[in-house]
Amino acid sequence: MAYSVLFTPYHSPAKCFVKPTPTDDATPGISEDQEYQARTVRQYLNDQIEAGWQPEEEREHVIYTGNPPHPEAENG
Repeated sequence: MAYSVLFTPYHSPAKCFVKPTPTDDATPGISEDQEYQARTVRQYLNDQIEAGWQPEEEREHVIYTGNPPHPEAENG
């Protein structure tokens, strides 16, 4: 599955494609969880923009998604 994201706050709309790829240790349901995949893609693109990437710059985005962190693991 790949996501096409349209950025509209810019002078001219910019589009990019992001392909989330499950990691080897990801549980089987991760690749079917579209809500989780979409949140991960949005967070990734936000991080890229904050790091200086401009959506007008063409780039192939491939991200690796694993299992979401468990809240108890972060507090332990």
